Amino acid sequence: TGTASGGGTSNRVSDGDFEGGLYGSSSTGTSGTTGPWSWTSTGSNNPITSDSAKSHAGTWLAWLNGYGSSETDTLTQSVAIPSNATTATLSFYLMVSTSETTSTSAYDKLTVILIDGAGTSHTLATYSNLNKSTSYSKKSFNVLTYKGQTVKIQFKGVEDSSLATNFYIDDAALMADGN
Repeated sequence: TGTASGGGTSNRVSDGDFEGGLYGSSSTGTSGTTGPWSWTSTGSNNPITSDSAKSHAGTWLAWLNGYGSSETDTLTQSVAIPSNATTATLSFYLMVSTSETTSTSAYDKLTVILIDGAGTSHTLATYSNLNKSTSYSKKSFNVLTYKGQTVKIQFKGVEDSSLATNFYIDDAALMADGN
């Protein structure tokens, strides 16, 4: 983690695999900081959790929502993209499980947001209960437009009042060159 010497491509996200665990922080509450990640939860649950059966690799992952009741979870980290970067790609692995039975309505949503250096939010993608899967898939986004800025990467899960949807996130990375 951190910047590679000589300006090579490196992962600018710290603890994107969540294997650092809780860093001594609480697993409950409405907000907190867990290592390099800050989080909020209207359901009073830290989304960083240990479950090797649910993680993409290792033991730890980010698990947003899944309560079957109205809840909003966020997980955010600040990341600097070098001004001389020629490549910058945000990626993560996502798996979605749901109790929703619809094949047409997105009741529960996960939004991937990039907040630029000026504080403006940009939605990179939105996933929902309609994206249910039995395995992880890699999601990637070119974020070179934001070079020279310290941005915030945010995962925001919003669940409606019934039928649970689980958004599992693991191995988040922002690969960028430059120094």
